[in-house]
Amino acid sequence: MVECKERTGMWAWKHPHENGTTTYTKLTGDVRMYDVDFGYVKDKIVLHNITLYAEPGQKVAFVGATGAGKTTITNLINRFYDIADGKIRYDGININKI
Repeated sequence: MVECKERTGMWAWKHPHENGTTTYTKLTGDVRMYDVDFGYVKDKIVLHNITLYAEPGQKVAFVGATGAGKTTITNLINRFYDIADGKIRYDGININKI
């Protein structure tokens, strides 16, 4: 996989390394959350031990009552907020590295 200027319909994560080399990881759309804890305030966790996944091409819906955490989960996946504990990965890549 190489970087190019024209659109190919393929997405990749460009990862520069400390030794000057660069690797590319093809993105397919796999999203996974493992044992995620989150709180808007450090001392008050509102989501505890959340584990979910969405495989490439799969359609997922968040359904629940007002205040259940649907928007919060979506915001965590988009990294609008950082999690208190656990892992979120896109195609196996930790979102903290993206």
